[in-house]
Amino acid sequence: ALDRLLGQIPDPRPPWQPPAHFSGQLALLHEITTAGALLFPARRLVQDLCSFLLARGGATQQLDWTLRAADGSTQTLQLGLLQPDRDAARITELLRIRLERLTLQAPVRELHLRVSRWTAQAAPSEDLFAPARRPLLGLLERLQGRLGEQALHALQPVADHRPERACRRCPPGPPPSAIPASPEPREQPVRPGQPAAP
Repeated sequence: ALDRLLGQIPDPRPPWQPPAHFSGQLALLHEITTAGALLFPARRLVQDLCSFLLARGGATQQLDWTLRAADGSTQTLQLGLLQPDRDAARITELLRIRLERLTLQAPVRELHLRVSRWTAQAAPSEDLFAPARRPLLGLLERLQGRLGEQALHALQPVADHRPERACRRCPPGPPPSAIPASPEPREQPVRPGQPAAP
């Protein structure tokens, strides 16, 4: 044991690894019957999540909430972002908007937050157009929170020679890096006496 402590022989114990996913749970002191009142205790879990992501240099785009009642029944709430983030104030504001439209199925006694997918986020760089994009993305996220995720769409350009097929509907968010190609048009057979297409 002394040789292992002095580093003369290897330590067979595996090194400690931080958890790959975030899972936070908070038991409430009393039952909450209105969805808006859940924002105050949920803010604590959001702060813990953002500390988890900041320590790992990551950001998330989806938060999975579980609201547990005293009788054991659960109600789920999924909060999605248009781009990965770890800003506690922004996530809390979007959660407040979602809770305004939520109707509780039963009084809540316990909150559970889980984030199973997160991505690495580099340090913010000086981007000339970044300040102009942030308010637009924030507006789109607030509209999605109030109207629902299926209420908003964006137009994505498509590499197609036909004007009526040159764009398609897609979820709102940052523009894609590449324009998707469309299937190549099939050549139409030329009938006798009909001039060929150029």
